[in-house]
Amino acid sequence: MFTFPVPKVTAKFTPHIHLANSTGLNQRQIREAHFLIENYLMDIENAWHSHFST
Repeated sequence: MFTFPVPKVTAKFTPHIHLANSTGLNQRQIREAHFLIENYLMDIENAWHSHFST
């Protein structure tokens, strides 16, 4: 699960790109986070595997 912390607000997306939950984010912010995850998913996954494989 990917978490995007912002002071006192969070949104969690599962790897299947759907919103697991959010706290304090409006619809525009959720759409923007979803857009970024969809467009950078490969980079996010590669960085994740690179970080945790060492």
